[in-house]
Amino acid sequence: MKNITQKTLCVLFSILFIIPFSFVFGCSTNDPMYYFNTSVTVAVTDKALTEQVKNQIKSFLSETESTLSVTDKNSDVYRINSAEAGYPVAASETTANLFGLCKDYYERTGGKFNAGSLPLSKLWGLSADTYNKVIIKEEPTDEKIAETKALCEDFEGNFIYNDGFITKTQTGSALDFGGIAKGYSVDGIKNILSANGYKKGYINIGGSSLYILSVDENLSVKHPRKKGEYIISVSNDIINGAPISTSRSEEHTS
Repeated sequence: MKNITQKTLCVLFSILFIIPFSFVFGCSTNDPMYYFNTSVTVAVTDKALTEQVKNQIKSFLSETESTLSVTDKNSDVYRINSAEAGYPVAASETTANLFGLCKDYYERTGGKFNAGSLPLSKLWGLSADTYNKVIIKEEPTDEKIAETKALCEDFEGNFIYNDGFITKTQTGSALDFGGIAKGYSVDGIKNILSANGYKKGYINIGGSSLYILSVDENLSVKHPRKKGEYIISVSNDIINGAPISTSRSEEHTS
């Protein structure tokens, strides 16, 4: 029997801006924001963020988080996941938009991006409601893994969207927009800033989802295991006006 209770996290791409502290804090949202179980930084340098814009950003993030949470019993996603097969669940515009994006990416990646893989994440104790809360003392059996995979493999067949409702075709199938929610939120914040005339600065959600409006500094990527070393440095003319996504490895040791 293998002990897989120890989890080792390795940040593969940790983003570091080589910038003075005044850039980060001088014209940012000033008060800390925390959504999706991580920090949110909105830093602009061409003009100060108004209270109205801050409130727009916070309202957007709060609505997105509450709509897509897998643990909030009032969220669309929780209600969809809890429903029996064949029972249609009303989906908000946000949920419908993300569902459409996930379906598109599922098709583009040949099924490699799958927003319906939550049952497998739960099985290994890696979902939002089990991570660091549920200790898995032994690996699931091959039979249990195969049974769970059957709930996840056909995203397009397992979830049907029609006229504002999402219906599951298999009881036990479950959605999780965690793989796209931060990027979606970065885009939403970018749109709010652009609509209010902001052109310089950046958005950073959890260090893994970023959008660079425009900065004068270069961007460097830390080596995940060698302190003080960097994998690459990218000039600002390449990153300006670009989305950036980073990832990490998840490792179980015996």
